[in-house]
Amino acid sequence: MSLLGLVIWVRWPLEILSFAFAISPFLSAVFTWHSLPRRIPVLFGDGRGQARYGSRAQVWILPVLALVVYGFMSQASGTWVGLLHLDRDLPSGAVIPLLLKPVVGVIMAYANEMLIRIARQQAEGVNGWLLWGLMLLLFAPPFALSMVAR
Repeated sequence: MSLLGLVIWVRWPLEILSFAFAISPFLSAVFTWHSLPRRIPVLFGDGRGQARYGSRAQVWILPVLALVVYGFMSQASGTWVGLLHLDRDLPSGAVIPLLLKPVVGVIMAYANEMLIRIARQQAEGVNGWLLWGLMLLLFAPPFALSMVAR
């Protein structure tokens, strides 16, 4: 099976996974809204705690951003056209956005979950190693594709 055939075979499971990661920050904000304090930390300093606080309404920024990013990446990966059955083939250049979409969703979900946990004083800060590890995952799909293309 060719690489493109493999990507087409895992396309819809990846789309379902990506959608789940895209809506998870929204669901997390909905279910924790009642337990959030009125003021939440929204900017973090250089390891010495929170640098700025804001309204708890700011907890909706990341969920909205996650859905917008998912929408744009779905356009680039041909999801909307595929859902409407207008074209079963992947558009040119759709492989990388399709493979990056779940990774971006995980990063957004993790950032939102940590913001909520810090606001509820269940955590002191973001695990930097985990966050940087997730960020490095962004390089995995393009790197893997370049290795397979050789």
